[in-house]
Amino acid sequence: MPWLSTAIDLDDPTASVMTALSVSGYFRLTAAEARAIIGEVEQATANWQREATAVGLPRQQIDLMATAYDSTKRQEARTIA
Repeated sequence: MPWLSTAIDLDDPTASVMTALSVSGYFRLTAAEARAIIGEVEQATANWQREATAVGLPRQQIDLMATAYDSTKRQEARTIA
């Protein structure tokens, strides 16, 4: 699992949607507000490949970016939101 260079949880430095949700209170967010934000980000990035193609990114760059956008974390975000 990827690690965050700036951890948002003192005990868990992993890049995880569940970790972000678990510390939402530190950012004065309710669980419902945090879930809503997760949903908004998931929706905003849902068509990232189409947008990348539309602005002329080469296929090779899009393929490299896929690991950041199309992962198990995206599925995790969809189930949480």
